[in-house]
Amino acid sequence: MQGNGFRDRIQEFQDAGAQVVGVSLDSVDENQAFRKAQGYSFTLLSDVDRSMSLSFGAVQDVSASYARRLTFVISPDGMIEQAAVTQDILGQADQLLQFLDS
Repeated sequence: MQGNGFRDRIQEFQDAGAQVVGVSLDSVDENQAFRKAQGYSFTLLSDVDRSMSLSFGAVQDVSASYARRLTFVISPDGMIEQAAVTQDILGQADQLLQFLDS
């Protein structure tokens, strides 16, 4: 459901100059199938070794089955401008668009 909010508002993110990227612990094949089934036009990365998720605090260790839902806004120079634990998966896209507009 969280990804669908980004899918449905992808043009607004692009108009704001933002690139949407999702990350999951699933395999590349699972992500490709999910991305196709959901109609996502944005990149969905596969973090099966949990290295990115460990670095960003989404998992505690490599044995984690699920990642915490975290959202980051990263500037073009690679600096994190906003980091948040996702509280409202349905409203996350709206909240980020408001942040980008400010």
